[in-house]
Formats: sequence, structure tokens, C-alpha cells
Amino acid sequence: MLTGGYVWRRGNTRYGYTEALTNQTDLYGTFQTGSIKHSFALGTELSWEKARRGTFVTRGYLNASGVEVLSTGSQTTPRCNTDTIARGYCTSLFNPNPDDRWINYASDTSTTPAAIVRSLPIEETQNDAKTLAAYAFDSITLIPALVLNLGVRFDRFESTVTPGLAAAGTSTFRLSRTDDLFNWQAGLVFKPTGNTSLYASYATSATPPNSLIAEGQEGNGLGTTNTPQALALLDSIKVEKTKSYEVGAKANLFDEQLSLTLAAFQTDTDNARVTGPNNNIEFIGKRRIRGVEFNFNGNVTRWLTVFGGYTHLDPKIVEGGFTALTAAAVGPQAAKTVLVPSVNTGRQAPQTARDSFTLWADLKPTSRLSIGGGAFYTSRVFGGYQDNRSATQNAAGVVTVVPATKVISRTIPEYWRFDARLGYKVTDQIELSVNVNNVTDETYFTQAYTSHYATIAPGRSAFATLGFKF
Repeated sequence: MLTGGYVWRRGNTRYGYTEALTNQTDLYGTFQTGSIKHSFALGTELSWEKARRGTFVTRGYLNASGVEVLSTGSQTTPRCNTDTIARGYCTSLFNPNPDDRWINYASDTSTTPAAIVRSLPIEETQNDAKTLAAYAFDSITLIPALVLNLGVRFDRFESTVTPGLAAAGTSTFRLSRTDDLFNWQAGLVFKPTGNTSLYASYATSATPPNSLIAEGQEGNGLGTTNTPQALALLDSIKVEKTKSYEVGAKANLFDEQLSLTLAAFQTDTDNARVTGPNNNIEFIGKRRIRGVEFNFNGNVTRWLTVFGGYTHLDPKIVEGGFTALTAAAVGPQAAKTVLVPSVNTGRQAPQTARDSFTLWADLKPTSRLSIGGGAFYTSRVFGGYQDNRSATQNAAGVVTVVPATKVISRTIPEYWRFDARLGYKVTDQIELSVNVNNVTDETYFTQAYTSHYATIAPGRSAFATLGFKF
């Protein structure tokens, strides 16, 4: 009999490879128009990227119904027991054996290994992206104490998906899209003294569909099917657009040895992909992040250097779309679907902590010895939400929505992490350093997901570095 603390190992069968080629040309300089000084930068970017991905195919066994069952332990109940641990299907969450092997057996009770093969080339999905971009930036000194910053950028982004087919397929198809993106920024900097400045800025940015070329979590991919519904969705996809507002102040202290910055900002994102009121995918989602940030970086004394800061955010899902509920069939009435506002609307945006803090200090008791330490804090992070609303109907077909009595919030808790470093300059050209991360061996998580998954952070680790200058 096993107690808790064990996790089932999922077979991560995906593989991929990427090729990229980029050419960037930059031109910069200064000129004057009367008493006004200009510091400009112009540039172009040409880039191409190709990514292919496939899966390692695990061959299993045929069950009594003639259906192939993969031998991964997923059909075992309970999943984690003495046998599944011995096979490597399960392991200790906090004390895993890094030398465990994973073998694809012919069945969950067999000791005969089965083949693991790559997808055929025609089964691999390929994503291609081309970017043609040009930008211009000008920093305009109106008077010594007042600087106006202006910038524009235009991108033409072409993306193509070639979905992989089943092994029996002989031909494939392509889904393509081209987006023209225009973004700009403007900022004003006022310098009341030589070592202080106040500023305000506004900027736009855009995330085109398939910008991650289907790698990682792609919320706006082009899809991999060519059904009429999929093609209609492809045509309706919108570019996700963000507007950013920021005001702040900067100061340099101790003969410009220590820099302090304070900023307040807001970012608004539109056209996020959500379910619309007709149970179709629409691009009506909105997010908003408001925050303040304080940072410091530099020398407090000749023997003490610090950097870090504190950030407080109010990340909010302004419009999360809708959620479909199904009212079961009753008598002559067929099952019906009803749309209700998403549980996400008005809640804290996922993957974004409200509070974070960083402090690192380096102490140099001698010219060759340095002792450093850091503290890092992140508050609770949400992965997703779910409630228990339901829908019913009566024999007359009248649908009633039963309000939620509870909301499930999938989160990871706040955490502190402490690191340390010891460095010694053997000579002016040779330096030896030793770093210890997560000194207290804290158990914490770095990312939560909409489902029950979470990413656990590494425990205590140490490494040494020997650096040479020549």
C-alpha cells in the first residue's frame, strides 16, 4: 500500500526543430534643424523561420475490441503502485530518481520492449513565417531640459501552416494568412535637474495570429483543418492589439552611482480569442493590467552594490467571453445549449502575480573578494477558474440556469527564494565564483495551468564558474 507523494509520468512524445534566418540593417546618427537637435535611428528587418514538429509513436497492444492500447500505465488503477513505480510509470514527486529508464513495453504486464518510432515526414506539421519590417525613431531635444521621443514601425507578417497527415495520406494542404501591423510610440521627458527626470509615454503593439508559429501555448493559431467552419474562423481571426500608458520619474544619486526609478502604468489588450454569445469563437476578449514599479540599481558605497525592485499589479480579465452549458434532454425536448458569461470575466488574469520583489546585494570587503546574496518574492499566481453553474429544462422546453454555488480557482502559492554567491579574483584575468540557488531548498511552483497541472521549481542547486579575461 502506497501513501501520497507519487506522480504518474506522462509520455512527452512531441519533438520539433526550427530553422531561422534574419537580416537586420540599422542606420543611426544626429542632425539639427535650427536649434533643435535630432538623434535618429532607422532600420529594416527581413526574417524567415520554419518549424516542424512531430511525435514519437509508441506502439502498444490490441485489446479484446481490436483497439490499440498504449502501454504507459494509463489504464492501471490505481496508477501509482509497486509495479508502475518499478516500470518508471510513477515516481516520487519530491525525490525522483534521475536515472530511471522509460521503456515502451508491449503491454502493461509484459516485459517485452516495443518499438518507439518517429512520425513519417508527411505526418509532421510545418509552420513557416516571414517578416518584412521597417522602423524609424527620433529623439528630439527641444530645449536641454525637454526631449520628445517619437517612433513608428511597420511589419508585414506572413504565416503558413502545413498540417501533418495520417500515414495513409498522400497529399496535404496549406493554411496561410498575411497581416500588416502598424505601431507607434510617443514620449516626453522633462529634466528639472541634471540628475532627475520625469517622463510620460504612450505606445502600441500587436501580436499577429500564429506569431509563435504554433510552438508553446498559442492562443491565436491558424488551426490545422480545412473544414468550412475552420476556414471561416481563419478569415475572422483578428490581430491582438495592446495599448500602453506610462508615467514615471528617475533619479541618479551619489554622483550618479545609484539609479532610482518609479513608474505607474496601464496596458490594455483587445481582440483576445474567446467564446462569443453564439457559441462561436470570437475576438472580443479584453485584458487590463495596471501597476506601479520601483527599481534601484547601483553602488551605495564603494564596497556595497545593490539592485532590485518591487512591482504591484492589478491584472484583470475585463471581458472573458461566454461559457456553454448543456441542458439535458427531457421527454420530447432535445438537449439544448445556453450561453452564460464566462467565469473568467472580472477575475485576476492568469500567470500574473500581483506582487513581486527582488533584492540582490554584493559586498566587497576587499578588492578581490565579493559576497553576494539575493531574496526573491512572488505572490500567488492563478492558472484558471471554473464554477459549477448548470442548466436544466422542463418538458415544455423552458431552460433554467442554476447559479454557481462555488468557484474553483487553480493557483500556486506565494513563495520566497534566497540565492547566494561567493566570488574571488585570483588575478586581474582570472575569477572564480560559486553560486547556490534556492539556499533553503524551498518547494515552490513557477507556473499554474487552467487544468490541474503546475510547474515545480528546482530545489537547492550549486555550481562553480571559472572565468578568464584575455
